[in-house]
Amino acid sequence: MDENKKELSKIWFPEGTKIKLNHMNDQTKPVPEGTIGTVKFVDDEGTIHMQWENGSSLALILGEDDFEVVEENTMEKPFSRTILYYKNFAFGNNDQVYESSIKELKKEIETRWFYHAEANINSKDEESYKNFIDWTRMVIQIHDMDDEEFVDKILKRHSNYPPIEDVGFRFINDGCDVFKSEVLNHLLYEAQKITCPEENMNVLGMIIEKCSDLIDMSNEQFFKTYDKLNNENKELNIKNYTNAILKDVKENASYNKYTIVQGYDNKTNIEFWNDYNERVEELDVNHFRAKLINDYLQFAENNIGSNMDEEEKKSFKGWIKCSLDFLKMPYQKFAESIEQNKYDNEFLVFKKFHDKNSELKTLKLTSIDGTAYLTTKMLGDVTNQEDEIKHNNEIEHFQIFLNKYVPDYKCYIFPHYADVGHKNRIMDVYNDNLHNTLENIFETADIHSGIDLKFNELGDLVLRCYGNMYHYVPDNVTLETITDYHIVPVDNNNEKINLYEEIFGNDEQELQQSQKENDYELEQ
Repeated sequence: MDENKKELSKIWFPEGTKIKLNHMNDQTKPVPEGTIGTVKFVDDEGTIHMQWENGSSLALILGEDDFEVVEENTMEKPFSRTILYYKNFAFGNNDQVYESSIKELKKEIETRWFYHAEANINSKDEESYKNFIDWTRMVIQIHDMDDEEFVDKILKRHSNYPPIEDVGFRFINDGCDVFKSEVLNHLLYEAQKITCPEENMNVLGMIIEKCSDLIDMSNEQFFKTYDKLNNENKELNIKNYTNAILKDVKENASYNKYTIVQGYDNKTNIEFWNDYNERVEELDVNHFRAKLINDYLQFAENNIGSNMDEEEKKSFKGWIKCSLDFLKMPYQKFAESIEQNKYDNEFLVFKKFHDKNSELKTLKLTSIDGTAYLTTKMLGDVTNQEDEIKHNNEIEHFQIFLNKYVPDYKCYIFPHYADVGHKNRIMDVYNDNLHNTLENIFETADIHSGIDLKFNELGDLVLRCYGNMYHYVPDNVTLETITDYHIVPVDNNNEKINLYEEIFGNDEQELQQSQKENDYELEQ
């Protein structure tokens, strides 16, 4: 799982999230499809640890298992517009929240304003008479207001009318605002799920644009939008509204006039300081762009509330604009912006670029104890985080080289245990294609501590996996599981190909000489 998805798993599936399983992949005893479970926690690898209703605790892996978040029952209820408020003159019940329809609340406020008018009618002075006229006029005006105008001018006080606190009410929120904010939260959640280069960027762009459109809509426009999209006559609730938007987006993404213009096949890598993790990290430019966009969407989400003020709306729209701008930005302009740290994210600080393609043709071998390693150091000699990142990047670099410059040969893979406790156990030989071999081993092997990658004296590529610790009874010691995967490519005649010679050619003699010198030194 890539680093982006590991981080997103923690955001999307916090402790207590209800999950419905659609299909569990590659498990000998999978959890039955349709089972409901609760998220216990998400570990540093992005694995989602579960407690299923059938008693199982099998974990989920994002991108491999098929599952969905179960909506709370409250989300399934049809929309009903109500107003929440305090009654300031409720004597001993000042903290009690009241809920009523707009019609009922309007009538109550009309009545309170009428009392103000009535209180001035018996006085003979000119000021009291003027007050009587003013209050009476406002009673008539409020009576003639439609729902939208009443909420905007009276409850939210976007006018010169007197505050409702003067007559004993304090506005909390409008059901429409709550509903809209929930829809926006759901849409941003769906957008964050696809903020990665492997997904459809046009779909992502349109979801973000929908969020931008919805925030500026009046409540009337907001619900008319659902009427236009609701072809199946489903009741109005948050889930149905969100799904209607997503369906429209996916159907029209290919016709989006704002087609994503920048290329997402650029292989340039970015080294940056990640303030979230307090360490230097490296991503290709596409995943770094996606990481930025995902952060912008989270920043936007932080401004969504049931009663957003103008400042919060402005901030929301600002972060939405940032996410769209960077999504659609041509690569060259994006690179210049990043290089100058002109993006609005102080947590991800640019360090440097380097081009994978320019480095690919240069593979460096390190002769250690007579063995040709494809990394500067053996894993056992890696002592700090910086070296660990470099070690993993060197292995990734070789994998990219294989896929780009070496044919996709059929390979036989000979796995065997190299540790004392398992050395007598036999592992089955199998075959795979060269371009998939390393990745498939990464996904299936016991790799708890890390890996080494090397060529042996026969020219075989060997992937050594350092796995979990175990107790070795005969010697009463704790040992590490070590598994070597010998990767042997063959041609169409099923004859062995010397992979080292295939890659390095005439440099093989130099390596062999280096190995002999190391062997001689060891003997001495």
